[in-house]
Amino acid sequence: MNYYVTDNTGASVALNDIPEVSYAAFYEDLRVKLSDARYHAAHYFALPSGDRMRFFLLLLDDAERRVLITSHATDYYDETALPSLTALHPQMHPFERDISERYGIRFDGMPWPKPLRFPFDRFDRGSTMDNYPFYTMEGRSLHEVNVGPIHAGIIEPGAFRFICNGEQVLHLEIALGYQHRDVETAFETTANRLRQMCLAESVAGDSAVAHATAFARAVEKLARPNRDGTCGTHGCIFCRPRWSANAPRPSNSNAWPCRSPTRAPSAWTWATSWGRWLRRPCAP
Repeated sequence: MNYYVTDNTGASVALNDIPEVSYAAFYEDLRVKLSDARYHAAHYFALPSGDRMRFFLLLLDDAERRVLITSHATDYYDETALPSLTALHPQMHPFERDISERYGIRFDGMPWPKPLRFPFDRFDRGSTMDNYPFYTMEGRSLHEVNVGPIHAGIIEPGAFRFICNGEQVLHLEIALGYQHRDVETAFETTANRLRQMCLAESVAGDSAVAHATAFARAVEKLARPNRDGTCGTHGCIFCRPRWSANAPRPSNSNAWPCRSPTRAPSAWTWATSWGRWLRRPCAP
């Protein structure tokens, strides 16, 4: 199957450079590749693209240290259910659940079709934490223990539903999505790097160092300047008045390094190192 091949040192990938394949070819290739321990999905998500819905996949090849990127698309209002990869490879379940929850895309044969995060712009506004379909079991010796969503520790709010038989835990289900602070918008509306780093640290209290480190690496990749003072990414979201010591500095200190008359004005850049990708249009 056709992939755009890069590695984890790459700064960004233009949307137009990512190949698009049929879902049949996508499904068959992933069905085989994910059976091999060397491959695993780093991210699989969907974005509206005009009158279509475009799906993007980042597949990691651990053996050769490569990142394989591809996509497939459907009409925006196409209600045809797509065959579920989760039914074959459980690692795909959070991605398919998130796509389904956000856009109403149905995956045929999905064994765990439940909401994942309850975002404010979810497709089904009637789906709430109050009617979350927790897994249940029946039996005279069974009892349920509900922990949360408020915790004394520093982890994010979440409900932990234990089903126990005496002291033996038979099943645990974790429901997230109780807290929404619109962190992505907060990143987009400030250019202050210190403020953005503080936001990264506060995404989850038990992962402050991990998120801060990943964010710093993502910014360094996306803002890495060339020797001529341009970022070279054709629409870098983190282009700013910053140049290396060896790069010639433009006379206009407020100039954007990526200001190029040949770049696409709607280009997007992506950081492969951080969460749900850092996405934002480049400077005008």
